[in-house]
Formats: sequence, structure tokens, C-alpha cells
Amino acid sequence: MTFDSILNWLMDHPLIFLPIVLILAYLLYRLTKYVLARGLFKVAISTETIYDDLIVDRLRPFRAAWLVPLGLLFAYSYFAIAPDAAITDVLLFLIIVVVADFLVSLLGGLNEVYKHRPTYTGVSVAAYFNLLQVLVVVGAIFLAIVLFADVAPAVLLGGLGAWLAVLLLIFRDTILNFLASIQLSSQALVKDGDWIDVPSFGADGVVTDVSLNTIKVQNWDKTISAVPTYKLIEVPFKNYRAMEESGGRRIVLTFTFDIKSIEFCNMAVLEKMSKYDLIDDVVRDQIDRLKESELDSAGPVDFPLDGPQITNIDLFMEYAKAYLRSRKDMRQRRFLFLLRVVEPTREGLPLQIIVFTKNIPLVEFSATQSAILMHLVAAAPHFGLRIFQEPTGEDLRAFSE
Repeated sequence: MTFDSILNWLMDHPLIFLPIVLILAYLLYRLTKYVLARGLFKVAISTETIYDDLIVDRLRPFRAAWLVPLGLLFAYSYFAIAPDAAITDVLLFLIIVVVADFLVSLLGGLNEVYKHRPTYTGVSVAAYFNLLQVLVVVGAIFLAIVLFADVAPAVLLGGLGAWLAVLLLIFRDTILNFLASIQLSSQALVKDGDWIDVPSFGADGVVTDVSLNTIKVQNWDKTISAVPTYKLIEVPFKNYRAMEESGGRRIVLTFTFDIKSIEFCNMAVLEKMSKYDLIDDVVRDQIDRLKESELDSAGPVDFPLDGPQITNIDLFMEYAKAYLRSRKDMRQRRFLFLLRVVEPTREGLPLQIIVFTKNIPLVEFSATQSAILMHLVAAAPHFGLRIFQEPTGEDLRAFSE
């Protein structure tokens, strides 16, 4: 009996050796799983760099280990059973799925490696890796159609126009997201770790991930908002990165004073105000100017319109400036430091304060802003100023009495 005759006999009776092939495939899977998968994990753990850990974690080698037994079963089915048998097609399809999954996982691991580089600036390239993953999946589908639908590649490519129309319809959002990702990354509009505010999506927090399809934002209440990438180009949003990099955060306060409470300060008021250390120099200078004006005048100074007068709101503004400059948590150089009175409204005369604080995090910033606000509100009555507020029930009861 020759070798050819034995081989022909085996080809005629393939099921006889099927149990042996199945056992061998199982042993190969166990061996591959132990040697490849466990070996890769041990190597990744033993090294100091984290790059191999990231890749191995994403590769999921336990699933990739199926490639070896599937290859053996496919070869057995192709040569021993029939190339066009249903089981052969199923095994080939599974091999394509495993290979595509391996490539998609590898691309995901490479993206993680890029994000963990020491030179990573926060500008995500996840959109490009996601696009490659989509191309791998599309390529796997294309290959499966060519192999199993018995369609020649030339014929399939001949209908490329129709395919493109279908793909554009299916992957419309993906294409828009990819183009938006290019714009966002090229102009560095959004990076990992940025604090952004997207009112139309209720997102206000820190960007945790920038991918092809979505931008994940962890809000300050620890909820997660997912904003479609292409929508971020269409809707207004605010990025606070420049503020954080500058080292100062703006505080804007507006006090509206009752116009009837604004008046000139006579000598008695100035003498009282001179006891306030923060504006002692300003008040003393004003007292000296008034005295000099009286001496230089041919006759008595008719108060309040004669001479260099000052109002209580002027003194309050000087006090507010001195108070703000005395705080160590305020930015003063290279930052706007403005106090101004603007046009009167129905409620009164607005005083606007625009300053910057060193405390950028929300909790510290809120504490600084609240402290300034409460201090100035409490200080205003000492200058004879009344801050406007809507009448309350207590006010109405007092008026009726």
C-alpha cells in the first residue's frame, strides 16, 4: 500500500480522524493560550515600561489564541472534507473575525500607548485610530462577501458607486465625526483634561476622552455627558483651558446702589472715614485738599458744590480697591483690575468690579468670590450706601404700619 493510496483512503473517510483532529486542536489551543497569552502577560508585568502592559491588555491574547486551532480545523476541512463545504466556510469566517478582532485590539492598544507618552499634550488622535478600526471591519466584511457570496472583486468594485452611497448612508455620522475630529485636533480646540461648558448638551466639566464618535465629559456632579464630536463644531461651547494656563480666573461682581444714598462727604464724614486703615491716606489727602481750598478761597466754601469734593461712592470704590489689593489670592499684574460706575438703571447706580484671582479650581474660586462679595456688601452701609434689593414681605409690613 503506497502513501498515495493511504492519503486517498483518508480523503475518502475524513470523519474517522475527526476526533483526533479535534483533540489536537484543543491541545494546540491550550498550548497557545499558555505559551502565548500567559507568556505575554508575564513579559509585560516583568518590564518597567507600561507600554507593553497597555498593548497586551488591549490585545486580549486569550481570544487571539483561537487562531491556531481554527487554522488547523480549517486546513483539515479544506483538504480532507471539501474546499466548498459549509464547515470550511464557517471556519474561514471565524478566522477572519479573529484576525479582525486582533487588528482592532492592536490599534486600540497603540492609541493607549500614544496617550501615555511623556510628551503627550492632551491632543487626542483617537479619531484616526478609530477610523483605522472601522476600515479593518469594513475590509473584513468586504473579504467575507468576496469569499462567501462567490462575487469577484472586480464585480464588487464595479458597483463601488452604489457601495459608496450605502456606506455614506450607514457611516454618515462617523464621517462627520472624523472630519470634526481632524478640525478639533489640528486646532487644539479640545484636549483630554480640558474644562469645557456645552450648554446645549448640559455638559460642564472635564473632558475624559476624545474619540471618533463622542467626547466624554465628566460633569462636576460626577455624571457623564457624551457629546457627538461633530456637534461640538456646530454648537457654541466654552473651553477654560486658556484661563487655567494663564493662572488667573475672572471675578465679575455688580453692586447696584440706591441713588438717593449717594452724597458728598463733609468734613465730619471724612474725619470718621479716616479711621479706616485701608483708605486712611486717601481720606487724609482729601481733608488736606478741602482745607487748602478754604484757605485759598476769597470767601467761605459753600459746601457741597464748592471746592474739591468727593462722594461716598468714590470712597467706597477706593476702599474696595485697597481691600482687593490687600488680598494675597488676587492677580494684579498683567491682569485686568477694574472698578467702574456704569449708566444708571431703574434699580439704581451700578458699580461693576472685574478682577482676577489665583484660585482657579471651582471650590477655591467660589470661596474667594463669596468672601469678597460678603465683605463688600457688609462694608457698603459704613459709607452710607444702600444696595438695591426687591421689597420683601417684611418691608411691606413695615410700610403698612
